[in-house]
Amino acid sequence: MRFDGSVEPTVTVVVTGTWATLFLGEPFGPAYAVVPVLMLAAHFAPARSLPAVLLLGVASLAALSFGLPYGGLELVVPSGVVLGWAGRAAPTPWPGLLGVGLVAVPAACRDGFTPGKLTVCLLVFGTMWVLGRVVRHRVRASERAVAEEHHLATTDPGHLAGPHTQAERRRVADSAARQLRQAVADLLADIDALLRLDAPTREQVGRVRRRGAETVEELRRMLLLLRSEPAPAPPEPAPAPHPWRGDLLLAAAAALIAGLTLWRMPGWVDHRWLLLTDTGVILALALRRTAPLGAALVLAGATAPLVAHPPADPDALLLVALADAAVVMTLANHAGRGAPYLLVLVGAVSVALGLRFDVDGTAFITVTLLLSFAVGRAWDQPDQIRQRAQARSMLLQAKLARATAEAVYEERLRIARDLHDATGHAVGVLLMQLSAAEAQVETDPAKARVALETARAAGEQARIASNPLLPALGDDGLDAASLRPELLALVDQWRSSGMAVTAELAEELPASPELAVTCYRVVQEALTNCAKHAPGAVVRVGVSVVGRHLFVEVEDTGATSPIASAHGGGLGLPGLRERVGAGAGHFVAGPTGDGGHRVSARLPLPLQTRTHESRSRS
Repeated sequence: MRFDGSVEPTVTVVVTGTWATLFLGEPFGPAYAVVPVLMLAAHFAPARSLPAVLLLGVASLAALSFGLPYGGLELVVPSGVVLGWAGRAAPTPWPGLLGVGLVAVPAACRDGFTPGKLTVCLLVFGTMWVLGRVVRHRVRASERAVAEEHHLATTDPGHLAGPHTQAERRRVADSAARQLRQAVADLLADIDALLRLDAPTREQVGRVRRRGAETVEELRRMLLLLRSEPAPAPPEPAPAPHPWRGDLLLAAAAALIAGLTLWRMPGWVDHRWLLLTDTGVILALALRRTAPLGAALVLAGATAPLVAHPPADPDALLLVALADAAVVMTLANHAGRGAPYLLVLVGAVSVALGLRFDVDGTAFITVTLLLSFAVGRAWDQPDQIRQRAQARSMLLQAKLARATAEAVYEERLRIARDLHDATGHAVGVLLMQLSAAEAQVETDPAKARVALETARAAGEQARIASNPLLPALGDDGLDAASLRPELLALVDQWRSSGMAVTAELAEELPASPELAVTCYRVVQEALTNCAKHAPGAVVRVGVSVVGRHLFVEVEDTGATSPIASAHGGGLGLPGLRERVGAGAGHFVAGPTGDGGHRVSARLPLPLQTRTHESRSRS
């Protein structure tokens, strides 16, 4: 019998009526009035649990009033259908529990009520409801797994990564950027102390310059840390299932039932074969899922002695029937090669035992085996759905985790690139001006003071730009209209610092805000590199529009003065290459033929700019 709704209701009703009719065991008379009641209960069972269990209770009371004997099988299949569906379909457990009580109490009152009869009836009919309840739980678990898979499949990786990238930005702001800001603030305090002195010495200015070099190194370490790809977190191991826990609980319950059964039987020695069988049944239940083939062998071997020495009370075999049901349900879906043979072995021994109790015993054992096999197959289907959905969910989770990690890493790269662009130039100017002040503090104090003031302004700019959460880091305000004036101001700044630099800029620079930022950063980083690596060189800056591209070029003639110890670690050019590549541009940096160095970038113009130029030409 399957509790997942795939059996046609008409077939269920016909089987229920046929079974009740065959096992009433009475000549045709009033007792057969329970047959249509049971068929009606089977009809309502899949969709309306409460009417079905009430009708089942009415049929059980009617059977008691008609004087049907205890141990009759007419209610076995109808109760399995109704109580199984009550456990499977009812959202709450109380209709099923009500049905178990309504059918078990009248059945225990047949031929005189005893506590033992009630225990047996509650065990038999309660097991039917529990099976349906467990199937419901598994079906719900498979539905949740499928829903989780669908949710993961429809989740946008970008949306999922958004909070992580924001958290990464906040973490950088709270850790690395704070350290850099503190280092710059300490350096500014030292420069302010020098400016308050009437005649600072060369040693004092040199100490501050060395402090500035340490600040540059701090920036370099922070950028290297940001650009390093974090180690992936180890995957969380899936929780290992522990089926033996449930099996041990079932075995403990079986041991309790066996003890109660043997306790109410006089003469333990006379029931030594039953004691041996119960011991094997308990062991088989404990091994049911950890070693199902071994459990089947133990169960068959423990049941075989009862074929030759059956107990006088058929109720003593209910524990064997319970073990048969549990082991057959497990073997029904076992992939081992010996599982079909062991199924046949367990079935043959069980049916042989049932034959010792005439037709009723044989029918009961046969129905138990068939029902257990069908329920086992139905039981496995939700598990297979759940396992497939969980496997796909794990793949999707891994994919989303990779996408999130990549987004966080891209955010780290962007923060590193933006921090370098925003602070590298200012820190480079600061260090250059401190070096100039150190060289001129004794020969030309006035120029040294101007250099210190310029260094102070550059340091303040670096301090402000070191916070990755500030809008300044996003280059807000730089667009096509302001690109040319900003480039001229940048060139003038370096010219006032002593660099021999000229600029050849197109009168109109058609560029989007993103393109303007990239162009500005290329020139800014190239001029900073010229100051560090080519002191005394003549530098030329060129920005022009040719065809459908914006060309940016910064070239120097090579160093003519000694090169100081370089700091920065070469992080600027990789950042520029990434920035230019992100806009589908082309970036080249390398030496020229005459000892100089050239940085060039070719940036595609936006489509709207191309369309405007085409219309202007036509």
